[in-house]
Amino acid sequence: MRIGVLSLQGDFAEHVQAFREIGADAEPVKTPKAVRACAGLVLPGGESTTMGLVAQRNGLLEALQRFVHTRPVFVRGSGAPWSGIEGPIRRPG
Repeated sequence: MRIGVLSLQGDFAEHVQAFREIGADAEPVKTPKAVRACAGLVLPGGESTTMGLVAQRNGLLEALQRFVHTRPVFVRGSGAPWSGIEGPIRRPG
């Protein structure tokens, strides 16, 4: 089961490393295709304006919006509000 760590800005490398240290298959993700390949996703904190602009420029907003409503997501700090995702992030099921 692959855990993706959205890697646009902020402390994403530390998140990937922490998951790997506990034996998880964690990978940094920067593209819609990489997001779709994950079973779960971490949205780390960072500077919200920068993260939102980079996500929009990389075409990630639609993929993220679909993902958060169907799969598990762990959000830290500004990981959700910057992304343009409408509504609350819910746990699937």
